[in-house]
This record gives sequence, C-alpha cells and structure tokens, in this order.
Amino acid sequence: MSTSKFKRLIATEDYQRIIGLYTHWKINLTDKQLNRVLKLKNKKEGEQWKV
Repeated sequence: MSTSKFKRLIATEDYQRIIGLYTHWKINLTDKQLNRVLKLKNKKEGEQWKV
C-alpha cells in the first residue's frame, strides 16, 4: 500500500478494522506498516488496562 493511502487509513480507521481488512486480503501492507498497526493496537489495549 502506498504511504499516502496508509497514512489516510491510519487517520480515519480503527486498528481493528485495519487488521480485519488485512486478514481478509482486502488490503496489502508492508511489514513496516503492519508493525505500525500492531504497535498501535498494543498501545490502545494497554491503555484499557490502566486504571
């Protein structure tokens, strides 16, 4: 996926939707882009555990 499209996707979509699109072969991500989405996922889930 091109960088500009990926930045727009990150800004507009939730990480769960992006992962869903990727696992259902709707979008292609590079390893770097996938790692960025997974880091975002881990950050968001980590915030849920904070009290």
